[in-house]
Amino acid sequence: MILSSVSETLAAVSRHPAVESAIAALRQGNSRERLAGLTETAKALLAAIVAAELRRPMVVLAHSGARAETFAASMQFFYSALAGQEASQILKATLQKLSPDLREAVILRDLQEMEYREIAEVLQIPEGTVKSRINRGRAELARLLRKQKLTV
Repeated sequence: MILSSVSETLAAVSRHPAVESAIAALRQGNSRERLAGLTETAKALLAAIVAAELRRPMVVLAHSGARAETFAASMQFFYSALAGQEASQILKATLQKLSPDLREAVILRDLQEMEYREIAEVLQIPEGTVKSRINRGRAELARLLRKQKLTV
């Protein structure tokens, strides 16, 4: 799980005009884009966005092996963070497709980590009904994710 402060930093850097400009140019099919004026961190984030969002390979030229290694490590971190954000967004969107009763039970158990007894009290339903809703909700969620070609 990505920390919210890191997520906010990623969002802020990705909204920088130079980064937005480079992404727009790459989206329009430009095969090369100069990254002058961007920090190494911004360049790594841009490369990760291109790799993750645009599903395009990247070739990055660096002045030295040490710079290339640092850049590659930063890009790997950002790529992982972006993949985590994407997975989180997909999960949230898929959860919204569940019926309210199933969604509520699954969220309370699997995301809020509440005990069955606590969920029963909050929802004012029997504990057996809570377990049934969680089971049905998880099964439906898995089915919906498989339908999107995502593994569970």
